[in-house]
Amino acid sequence: MKITKKFAPTRGEISEEYYYAGTRARAGIAKRISDVDYDRFLKMGINEIVKFLEERDYKEAVDTLGMKYSKVELIERALYQNFAQVIDGILKYVPEQSPLITYITKYDIYNIKSILRGRSSGRSNEELERVMIPAGNLRHEFYLNLIENSSSVAEVVQGLKGTQYYKVLDGLDQNDIEELEDSLDKSYYEKSLAAGRGDSEFMDFVREEIDIKNAITILRLGNSKTKAESKYFIAGGKITVKSLKALAEKDLPSMIDFFKKRKFWKYVESGIKDIRKMETGLRKYLMMRSTVLLRDYNPNLKTVLGYIIVKEREMANVRMVVRSKQMKSAEMEVLVRSGMYLEN
Repeated sequence: MKITKKFAPTRGEISEEYYYAGTRARAGIAKRISDVDYDRFLKMGINEIVKFLEERDYKEAVDTLGMKYSKVELIERALYQNFAQVIDGILKYVPEQSPLITYITKYDIYNIKSILRGRSSGRSNEELERVMIPAGNLRHEFYLNLIENSSSVAEVVQGLKGTQYYKVLDGLDQNDIEELEDSLDKSYYEKSLAAGRGDSEFMDFVREEIDIKNAITILRLGNSKTKAESKYFIAGGKITVKSLKALAEKDLPSMIDFFKKRKFWKYVESGIKDIRKMETGLRKYLMMRSTVLLRDYNPNLKTVLGYIIVKEREMANVRMVVRSKQMKSAEMEVLVRSGMYLEN
Protein backbone atom coordinates (compact mmCIF):
# COMPACT_ATOMS: atom_id res chain seq x y z
CA MET A 1 0.00 0.00 0.00
CA LYS A 2 1.39 3.36 -0.96
CA ILE A 3 1.03 5.95 1.79
CA THR A 4 0.76 9.59 0.79
CA LYS A 5 0.83 12.84 2.71
CA LYS A 6 -2.82 13.57 1.97
CA PHE A 7 -3.65 11.50 5.07
CA ALA A 8 -1.60 13.86 7.25
CA PRO A 9 -3.12 17.27 7.93
CA THR A 10 -0.44 18.02 10.52
CA ARG A 11 3.29 17.46 10.39
CA GLY A 12 4.63 14.17 11.63
CA GLU A 13 5.78 10.73 10.65
CA ILE A 14 3.63 8.12 8.89
CA SER A 15 4.42 4.55 9.91
CA GLU A 16 3.56 1.71 7.55
CA GLU A 17 3.71 -0.71 10.49
CA TYR A 18 0.98 1.22 12.30
CA TYR A 19 -0.96 2.44 9.28
CA TYR A 20 -4.05 0.25 9.64
CA ALA A 21 -4.09 0.33 13.46
CA GLY A 22 -3.59 4.10 13.38
CA THR A 23 -6.41 4.58 10.87
CA ARG A 24 -8.76 2.51 13.05
CA ALA A 25 -7.67 4.55 16.07
CA ARG A 26 -8.52 7.80 14.29
CA ALA A 27 -11.99 6.46 13.45
CA GLY A 28 -12.50 5.48 17.10
CA ILE A 29 -11.34 8.86 18.40
CA ALA A 30 -14.03 10.57 16.33
CA LYS A 31 -16.68 8.59 18.26
CA ARG A 32 -15.34 9.22 21.76
CA ILE A 33 -17.48 10.65 24.55
CA SER A 34 -16.74 14.39 24.63
CA ASP A 35 -16.34 16.82 27.53
CA VAL A 36 -19.71 18.29 26.52
CA ASP A 37 -21.25 14.84 26.97
CA TYR A 38 -19.84 14.61 30.50
CA ASP A 39 -21.53 17.90 31.35
CA ARG A 40 -24.80 16.39 30.09
CA PHE A 41 -24.24 13.28 32.21
CA LEU A 42 -24.31 15.43 35.35
CA LYS A 43 -27.91 16.39 34.52
CA MET A 44 -28.97 12.83 33.61
CA GLY A 45 -30.20 9.98 35.74
CA ILE A 46 -28.40 6.62 35.63
CA ASN A 47 -31.05 5.12 33.31
CA GLU A 48 -30.51 7.99 30.88
CA ILE A 49 -26.76 7.39 30.93
CA VAL A 50 -27.33 3.71 30.13
CA LYS A 51 -29.51 4.74 27.18
CA PHE A 52 -26.85 7.20 25.99
CA LEU A 53 -24.17 4.48 26.08
CA GLU A 54 -26.45 2.09 24.21
CA GLU A 55 -26.69 4.63 21.40
CA ARG A 56 -22.91 4.81 21.17
CA ASP A 57 -20.27 2.07 20.84
CA TYR A 58 -21.51 0.40 24.03
CA LYS A 59 -24.69 -1.13 22.61
CA GLU A 60 -23.25 -4.66 22.26
CA ALA A 61 -21.87 -4.66 25.81
CA VAL A 62 -25.07 -3.21 27.32
CA ASP A 63 -27.28 -5.68 25.42
CA THR A 64 -25.10 -8.63 26.46
CA LEU A 65 -24.99 -7.69 30.14
CA GLY A 66 -28.30 -5.87 30.57
CA MET A 67 -30.36 -8.61 32.24
CA LYS A 68 -27.66 -9.70 34.68
CA TYR A 69 -26.71 -6.60 36.65
CA SER A 70 -28.00 -3.49 38.37
CA LYS A 71 -27.70 -0.29 36.37
CA VAL A 72 -24.52 0.94 38.06
CA GLU A 73 -22.76 -2.41 37.77
CA LEU A 74 -24.05 -2.74 34.21
CA ILE A 75 -22.38 0.55 33.25
CA GLU A 76 -19.05 -0.39 34.83
CA ARG A 77 -18.99 -3.84 33.26
CA ALA A 78 -20.04 -2.43 29.88
CA LEU A 79 -17.16 0.06 30.09
CA TYR A 80 -14.70 -2.75 30.86
CA GLN A 81 -16.02 -5.03 28.13
CA ASN A 82 -16.02 -2.28 25.50
CA PHE A 83 -12.49 -1.25 26.47
CA ALA A 84 -11.25 -4.82 26.16
CA GLN A 85 -12.92 -5.22 22.74
CA VAL A 86 -11.35 -1.99 21.51
CA ILE A 87 -7.92 -3.06 22.73
CA ASP A 88 -8.21 -6.54 21.18
CA GLY A 89 -9.54 -5.06 17.95
CA ILE A 90 -6.71 -2.59 17.49
CA LEU A 91 -3.65 -4.38 18.89
CA LYS A 92 -4.00 -7.30 16.48
CA TYR A 93 -2.91 -4.86 13.77
CA VAL A 94 0.26 -3.57 15.46
CA PRO A 95 3.69 -5.19 15.01
CA GLU A 96 4.34 -8.25 17.15
CA GLN A 97 7.15 -6.51 19.05
CA SER A 98 5.26 -3.22 19.51
CA PRO A 99 5.77 -1.60 22.94
CA LEU A 100 1.98 -1.21 23.04
CA ILE A 101 1.70 -4.96 23.66
CA THR A 102 3.76 -4.42 26.81
CA TYR A 103 1.87 -1.23 27.71
CA ILE A 104 -1.44 -3.05 27.91
CA THR A 105 -0.06 -5.56 30.44
CA LYS A 106 -0.73 -2.78 32.97
CA TYR A 107 -4.22 -4.31 33.14
CA ASP A 108 -2.75 -7.71 34.01
CA ILE A 109 -0.94 -5.92 36.85
CA TYR A 110 -4.12 -4.09 37.90
CA ASN A 111 -6.15 -7.31 37.99
CA ILE A 112 -3.51 -9.35 39.82
CA LYS A 113 -3.03 -6.60 42.41
CA SER A 114 -6.79 -6.42 42.91
CA ILE A 115 -6.97 -10.18 43.55
CA LEU A 116 -3.98 -10.11 45.91
CA ARG A 117 -5.49 -7.24 47.89
CA GLY A 118 -8.87 -8.94 47.87
CA ARG A 119 -7.54 -12.21 49.24
CA SER A 120 -5.53 -10.33 51.85
CA SER A 121 -8.60 -8.42 53.05
CA GLY A 122 -11.16 -11.22 52.74
CA ARG A 123 -13.25 -9.82 49.87
CA SER A 124 -15.75 -12.18 48.26
CA ASN A 125 -15.34 -13.78 44.84
CA GLU A 126 -18.23 -11.69 43.53
CA GLU A 127 -16.58 -8.45 44.68
CA LEU A 128 -13.33 -9.41 42.97
CA GLU A 129 -15.00 -10.46 39.72
CA ARG A 130 -16.77 -7.10 39.63
CA VAL A 131 -13.50 -5.11 39.45
CA MET A 132 -11.71 -7.23 36.84
CA ILE A 133 -10.91 -5.33 33.63
CA PRO A 134 -10.76 -7.95 30.84
CA ALA A 135 -7.90 -6.32 28.94
CA GLY A 136 -4.19 -7.19 29.04
CA ASN A 137 -2.44 -10.33 27.85
CA LEU A 138 -4.20 -12.75 30.20
CA ARG A 139 -7.80 -13.59 29.32
CA HIS A 140 -10.82 -12.78 31.49
CA GLU A 141 -11.47 -16.51 32.02
CA PHE A 142 -8.00 -16.82 33.54
CA TYR A 143 -8.87 -14.29 36.26
CA LEU A 144 -12.24 -15.85 36.97
CA ASN A 145 -10.52 -19.22 37.39
CA LEU A 146 -7.81 -17.66 39.59
CA ILE A 147 -10.45 -16.08 41.84
CA GLU A 148 -12.49 -19.29 42.02
CA ASN A 149 -9.50 -21.45 42.93
CA SER A 150 -7.74 -19.26 45.48
CA SER A 151 -8.62 -18.35 49.03
CA SER A 152 -5.27 -16.86 50.12
CA VAL A 153 -2.44 -14.72 48.78
CA ALA A 154 -0.21 -17.80 48.57
CA GLU A 155 -2.77 -19.60 46.40
CA VAL A 156 -3.06 -16.56 44.11
CA VAL A 157 0.71 -16.61 43.59
CA GLN A 158 0.67 -20.36 42.90
CA GLY A 159 -2.19 -19.85 40.46
CA LEU A 160 0.05 -17.54 38.42
CA LYS A 161 2.45 -20.37 37.57
CA GLY A 162 3.09 -20.43 33.85
CA THR A 163 2.81 -16.64 33.56
CA GLN A 164 5.58 -14.04 33.64
CA TYR A 165 4.15 -12.74 36.93
CA TYR A 166 4.84 -15.88 38.93
CA LYS A 167 8.60 -15.33 38.66
CA VAL A 168 8.17 -11.77 39.91
CA LEU A 169 6.24 -12.83 43.03
CA ASP A 170 7.72 -16.22 43.86
CA GLY A 171 9.96 -16.12 46.92
CA LEU A 172 8.68 -12.79 48.25
CA ASP A 173 7.05 -12.32 51.66
CA GLN A 174 3.44 -13.13 50.88
CA ASN A 175 2.26 -11.33 54.00
CA ASP A 176 3.67 -8.06 52.63
CA ILE A 177 1.11 -6.95 50.02
CA GLU A 178 2.95 -3.68 49.38
CA GLU A 179 6.14 -5.55 48.49
CA LEU A 180 4.23 -7.80 46.10
CA GLU A 181 2.56 -4.82 44.43
CA ASP A 182 5.80 -2.84 44.19
CA SER A 183 7.54 -5.81 42.59
CA LEU A 184 4.80 -6.11 39.96
CA ASP A 185 4.99 -2.37 39.20
CA LYS A 186 8.77 -2.38 38.92
CA SER A 187 8.70 -5.40 36.62
CA TYR A 188 6.10 -3.70 34.42
CA TYR A 189 8.10 -0.50 34.04
CA GLU A 190 11.35 -2.36 33.46
CA LYS A 191 9.72 -4.30 30.62
CA SER A 192 8.03 -1.18 29.23
CA LEU A 193 11.31 0.71 29.07
CA ALA A 194 13.01 -2.25 27.39
CA ALA A 195 10.16 -2.63 24.87
CA GLY A 196 10.11 1.10 24.10
CA ARG A 197 13.76 1.52 23.18
CA GLY A 198 13.91 3.18 19.79
CA ASP A 199 10.60 5.03 20.12
CA SER A 200 11.21 8.38 21.79
CA GLU A 201 7.52 9.29 22.25
CA PHE A 202 6.67 6.03 23.99
CA MET A 203 9.80 6.22 26.16
CA ASP A 204 8.99 9.80 27.13
CA PHE A 205 5.47 8.78 28.17
CA VAL A 206 6.67 5.82 30.26
CA ARG A 207 9.40 7.86 31.95
CA GLU A 208 6.91 10.59 32.87
CA GLU A 209 4.55 7.96 34.26
CA ILE A 210 7.40 6.61 36.41
CA ASP A 211 8.14 10.15 37.64
CA ILE A 212 4.50 10.62 38.62
CA LYS A 213 4.39 7.26 40.42
CA ASN A 214 7.54 8.23 42.33
CA ALA A 215 6.20 11.73 43.06
CA ILE A 216 3.03 10.25 44.56
CA THR A 217 5.12 7.84 46.64
CA ILE A 218 7.41 10.56 47.97
CA LEU A 219 4.52 12.90 48.78
CA ARG A 220 2.80 10.12 50.73
CA LEU A 221 6.04 9.37 52.59
CA GLY A 222 6.57 13.05 53.35
CA ASN A 223 2.99 13.45 54.54
CA SER A 224 3.25 10.44 56.86
CA LYS A 225 6.82 11.31 57.91
CA THR A 226 7.95 7.81 56.94
CA LYS A 227 11.66 7.39 56.34
CA ALA A 228 12.26 6.75 52.64
CA GLU A 229 14.29 3.86 51.28
CA SER A 230 15.41 3.25 47.70
CA LYS A 231 13.11 0.20 47.50
CA TYR A 232 10.11 2.53 47.47
CA PHE A 233 11.10 4.11 44.14
CA ILE A 234 10.90 2.89 40.54
CA ALA A 235 14.05 3.32 38.44
CA GLY A 236 14.03 4.64 34.88
CA GLY A 237 12.24 7.98 35.19
CA LYS A 238 13.65 11.37 34.32
CA ILE A 239 14.19 12.00 38.03
CA THR A 240 16.83 9.58 39.29
CA VAL A 241 16.32 7.37 42.34
CA LYS A 242 19.35 9.08 43.88
CA SER A 243 17.65 12.49 43.53
CA LEU A 244 14.42 11.13 44.98
CA LYS A 245 16.26 9.62 47.94
CA ALA A 246 17.87 13.01 48.65
CA LEU A 247 14.52 14.79 48.25
CA ALA A 248 12.91 12.36 50.71
CA GLU A 249 15.18 13.71 53.44
CA LYS A 250 13.50 17.13 53.13
CA ASP A 251 10.18 18.32 54.51
CA LEU A 252 6.88 18.15 52.60
CA PRO A 253 6.84 21.83 51.46
CA SER A 254 10.32 21.35 49.96
CA MET A 255 9.14 18.23 48.13
CA ILE A 256 6.18 20.13 46.70
CA ASP A 257 8.42 23.03 45.62
CA PHE A 258 10.64 20.54 43.78
CA PHE A 259 7.76 18.95 41.87
CA LYS A 260 6.12 22.30 41.05
CA LYS A 261 8.91 22.90 38.54
CA ARG A 262 7.99 19.77 36.58
CA LYS A 263 5.55 19.67 33.66
CA PHE A 264 3.50 16.96 35.31
CA TRP A 265 2.46 19.37 38.10
CA LYS A 266 0.38 21.31 35.54
CA TYR A 267 -3.05 20.12 36.75
CA VAL A 268 -2.38 20.28 40.48
CA GLU A 269 -4.38 23.13 42.00
CA SER A 270 -2.21 25.83 43.51
CA GLY A 271 -2.34 26.25 47.26
CA ILE A 272 -3.96 22.89 48.09
CA LYS A 273 -2.61 20.87 51.00
CA ASP A 274 -4.59 17.68 50.47
CA ILE A 275 -2.19 15.00 49.18
CA ARG A 276 -5.05 13.05 47.60
CA LYS A 277 -6.04 16.07 45.50
CA MET A 278 -2.41 16.52 44.44
CA GLU A 279 -2.38 12.87 43.32
CA THR A 280 -5.56 13.41 41.33
CA GLY A 281 -4.00 16.34 39.48
CA LEU A 282 -0.91 14.26 38.70
CA ARG A 283 -3.05 11.43 37.31
CA LYS A 284 -4.99 13.91 35.22
CA TYR A 285 -1.71 14.94 33.57
CA LEU A 286 -1.23 11.36 32.35
CA MET A 287 -4.83 11.16 31.14
CA MET A 288 -4.44 14.41 29.22
CA ARG A 289 -1.24 13.21 27.52
CA SER A 290 -3.53 11.82 24.82
CA THR A 291 -4.19 15.40 23.70
CA VAL A 292 -0.50 15.87 22.96
CA LEU A 293 -0.10 12.50 21.25
CA LEU A 294 -3.12 13.08 19.01
CA ARG A 295 -1.87 16.39 17.64
CA ASP A 296 -0.12 14.29 15.02
CA TYR A 297 -2.87 13.09 12.68
CA ASN A 298 -0.64 10.57 10.94
CA PRO A 299 -1.29 6.85 11.51
CA ASN A 300 1.59 5.80 13.76
CA LEU A 301 2.35 4.50 17.25
CA LYS A 302 1.49 7.87 18.83
CA THR A 303 -1.99 7.76 17.34
CA VAL A 304 -2.69 4.28 18.71
CA LEU A 305 -1.25 5.07 22.17
CA GLY A 306 -3.25 8.31 22.25
CA TYR A 307 -6.45 6.43 21.41
CA ILE A 308 -5.84 3.84 24.14
CA ILE A 309 -5.40 6.68 26.65
CA VAL A 310 -8.59 8.34 25.34
CA LYS A 311 -10.48 5.10 26.06
CA GLU A 312 -8.85 4.84 29.50
CA ARG A 313 -9.94 8.38 30.24
CA GLU A 314 -13.46 7.61 29.01
CA MET A 315 -13.65 4.54 31.24
CA ALA A 316 -12.47 6.52 34.29
CA ASN A 317 -14.72 9.51 33.61
CA VAL A 318 -17.99 7.62 33.12
CA ARG A 319 -17.32 5.48 36.19
CA MET A 320 -16.70 8.59 38.23
CA VAL A 321 -19.88 10.30 37.05
CA VAL A 322 -21.94 7.22 37.89
CA ARG A 323 -20.29 6.81 41.29
CA SER A 324 -20.97 10.46 42.13
CA LYS A 325 -24.65 9.89 41.37
CA GLN A 326 -24.83 6.60 43.26
CA MET A 327 -23.12 8.05 46.33
CA LYS A 328 -24.83 11.45 45.96
CA SER A 329 -21.34 12.88 46.49
CA ALA A 330 -21.06 16.65 46.00
CA GLU A 331 -17.27 16.40 46.27
CA MET A 332 -17.05 13.86 43.46
CA GLU A 333 -19.35 15.97 41.30
CA VAL A 334 -17.00 18.94 41.78
CA LEU A 335 -14.13 16.71 40.67
CA VAL A 336 -16.10 15.65 37.59
CA ARG A 337 -16.87 19.25 36.69
CA SER A 338 -13.23 20.29 37.07
CA GLY A 339 -11.99 17.34 35.03
CA MET A 340 -9.99 15.93 37.94
CA TYR A 341 -10.27 12.31 36.95
CA LEU A 342 -9.69 9.52 39.44
CA GLU A 343 -7.62 6.43 38.76
CA ASN A 344 -9.21 3.01 38.26
